Amino acid sequence: MDKDLFLRALYTMAQHGTAPAEGCKYFGVGYENVFEAIRQKYFYEQFGRNICAQKFVVGPYGSGKTHFLRHLMEIARDENCVTSEIALNRDIDFSDKLLIYSEVVRNIKAPLQQNKGLSEFLRYTLDNMINDTKNPQYLKERFLKDINDGRFKSREFGKVIKLAIISYLNNDISTFDLCCDYLIGNISDSKLCRELGIPKVTKSAQNKRAEDMLFSLFQFVYYIGYRGIIVGFDEAEQSFNVDRKKLAKIFSTLRSLLDAIVNLKDASALIVYAMTNDVYEEMNKYPALQQRLSSPYEKDFFSGNVLAPVIDLTRLDSIDLSKKIAMKISDVFYETFKDQISISKNEILKKADEISEQIIKKGVSSSNKREITKAVCTYLLGILEGREYNNYVLENTQNIYEDEV
Repeated sequence: MDKDLFLRALYTMAQHGTAPAEGCKYFGVGYENVFEAIRQKYFYEQFGRNICAQKFVVGPYGSGKTHFLRHLMEIARDENCVTSEIALNRDIDFSDKLLIYSEVVRNIKAPLQQNKGLSEFLRYTLDNMINDTKNPQYLKERFLKDINDGRFKSREFGKVIKLAIISYLNNDISTFDLCCDYLIGNISDSKLCRELGIPKVTKSAQNKRAEDMLFSLFQFVYYIGYRGIIVGFDEAEQSFNVDRKKLAKIFSTLRSLLDAIVNLKDASALIVYAMTNDVYEEMNKYPALQQRLSSPYEKDFFSGNVLAPVIDLTRLDSIDLSKKIAMKISDVFYETFKDQISISKNEILKKADEISEQIIKKGVSSSNKREITKAVCTYLLGILEGREYNNYVLENTQNIYEDEV
């Protein structure tokens, strides 16, 4: 594993006990068969047939939902899939489809792409195509021919994405930037729409246009040469923590998105929602969603039904899983830095085990699960910095735990 990447992950985990933005696949334990099943069923079998789907990852605080989601996205990028991870919060109204679309494009990322965002995604993708073909003129002719009014669900999306591509290939960055400005969701900006020759979208029509643009984005990702796209909505309980009237509106929006994506053509997409048990239970009270969340013959995902819509992490012993992850981190740490440390692998693993057990004795809670990660990672950083582990680590690695591993 890359040393700089691992160090960034270690600092994140030592300070917050949360899943790092990158590197979760190196520390994942207990889900190997699960991820392999998803890889085969969705990234190969269903994406190969242009089938879209959705999953709901459910579990209490500290059960590892964020870690699971990021691990899945890293695997997806390894399989030439585009990803977009959205951390939901109270400021993101899930009933506002334009806001949801804007968040997806703001966080879109291609495999090996460094920075997130639609402009960066298009630049990165087109630069790679130029390098591969060595013939920008051929690419222009291809896109001019291929992208017509019927290529994508939204005609306006197709027109603007085509203009963006041709402008970039012509080195007309000013027009390219205007197109990206529209494509990130500024569809009601009168001046921008006038410059692009696109009708301004009225407020009453924004939700429908945004949904069409979201699905057009999915179609574009497949058209441009990627295997598919994975969109992850994390911490759904934050955005769904509203009054019952508003919650019903959110669930109605969610149902319409679920229905629409099933019927989407010429796209390969997997949408994953991570949420706590209470939100999932509320969803199950909404009749139209209840039908879509049920598993046939009561055979759930962990019973071998890969197509089951719900992946329930509640059933797993998360305190044991937290310890296993800490031991895996310690093992990867040794393999990564063994050329610059003098301590043996056995000593590191023994100390990590002792730290974990000492915390487990305090009891099972979401904060203690996170404390295991914080304490072990603090210990490992101490080895690199030449510090000896002592009780100071355990005394100073808890208090406030707002995010999840």
